[in-house]
Amino acid sequence: MFVELIIQLIKALMKAGDSAGTPAVPARRREYVEAEQEMRNRQIREEIRRKIEERRAAGAPARTASTRPPLRVDERSSEATTPPPVIRLPSVSQRRAVPVEPPPVPEQVDVSSEVERQAALLEDLRATIAKKEAAEKREAVSVMEASRNAALQTAVPSPLLLELRDPDSFRRAIILREILGPPLALR
Repeated sequence: MFVELIIQLIKALMKAGDSAGTPAVPARRREYVEAEQEMRNRQIREEIRRKIEERRAAGAPARTASTRPPLRVDERSSEATTPPPVIRLPSVSQRRAVPVEPPPVPEQVDVSSEVERQAALLEDLRATIAKKEAAEKREAVSVMEASRNAALQTAVPSPLLLELRDPDSFRRAIILREILGPPLALR
């Protein structure tokens, strides 16, 4: 409520700053706001004092005179209205104590058996990883062999390649390259 009042006040000041020559907040309204702030501050101080007294009394709540709720000024109708009544919850000392069960105590575990169990789990994990890697390698090899076999089956040997398989034809091809190819200085 107090925060909303401050926000509205700031908005009003900003609007007033935009229009030249008009006062930021009417004097009468300002008096209401200041009076409300003063009452609010007084109530907060009293509340703090009351809480301090309660804590010092170790659970015996301090009795303070009930204060009348402050008047609020409604921005729309400019009428003074009283706020709704405040509902007070019982203080900590007035509340009933609820017994809390302690958390269950975990069973005592033999450290050596726990270490052995974890070592066995680690070995199982390593064996599983090794099996997985071996399966991945076998799959990769089979894929490579399949692709190589497919490439060999689809490749049709050209007559030129068949001719180069003969050693005499191969020598002849090298000599022709030397004669018909670029000069040695340009290679």
